[in-house]
Amino acid sequence: MSEFFSNRTLGIVTKHQKEALIGPLFQEAFGWEYALLEVDTDQLGTFTGEIEREADPLTTARKKVALVSDDAHDMVIVSEGSFGPHPAVGFIAADDELLLLYDCKSKEEFIVRHITAETNFNGQEVSNAEELHNFLERAKFPEHAVIIRESRAGKVVEKGIHSLEKVKSLSNLFFEKKSSVYIETDMRAMHNPMRQKAIIETCKKLIEKLRSACPECHHPGYDVSEVISGLPCMNCFYPTRSTLSYLYHCKKCDYTEEKKYPHGKSHEDPMYCDHCNP
Repeated sequence: MSEFFSNRTLGIVTKHQKEALIGPLFQEAFGWEYALLEVDTDQLGTFTGEIEREADPLTTARKKVALVSDDAHDMVIVSEGSFGPHPAVGFIAADDELLLLYDCKSKEEFIVRHITAETNFNGQEVSNAEELHNFLERAKFPEHAVIIRESRAGKVVEKGIHSLEKVKSLSNLFFEKKSSVYIETDMRAMHNPMRQKAIIETCKKLIEKLRSACPECHHPGYDVSEVISGLPCMNCFYPTRSTLSYLYHCKKCDYTEEKKYPHGKSHEDPMYCDHCNP
């Protein structure tokens, strides 16, 4: 692994100042020199919808990599974020972050995903000062910026607003003209500290993955390829939906290994058993 990661340079593809979050972590972990690769990633989609993101997050991340030349740096990293209902708990919002590290020499990809409910992602039509105040509190304004639109699906009036005076003046104009205005959280990384935290956590996951070496060939990136359910119930011993084991796989040599009881327990509580607690 030391040979694999020695004397590497990292190009960070971003338009939203993520290099300040990503670069130092990888420099500290592996000693990589890093630099910003200035690319208009908004051409692949914007959070505010002026340009729709047509592809899924992984495909979009790969398109971002393709926007830079292979000789710019020998490693390139891109970040892609998505926001919406939590995949496991649909009634709360989630930040779904994806990081893709591309090795321009070996043409190999290292990918991680981090999903968290720690996000202020929200939007609301407001029609008076009280509703506006309540929304700003939930949005953690002014540390987190907001966006003002004419309506939910309407034109963006202004992005990246951190000033209460600016929010009030723009909102009052719409209260007078059409009785309401749509306000939403700005999810771009440089305007959203909660998202910055999520990106840092995703970087830590990727660093951990890169440090994980295959027991057979010692290639980095040895990681979980499949989660196997079936942890037995401690009461009836029937398999439950809980995790029994992780299947690890090396993309380099195809070595595969199953590790049981990754959560430190060999049986599940009957309350999580479909047989004992249908």
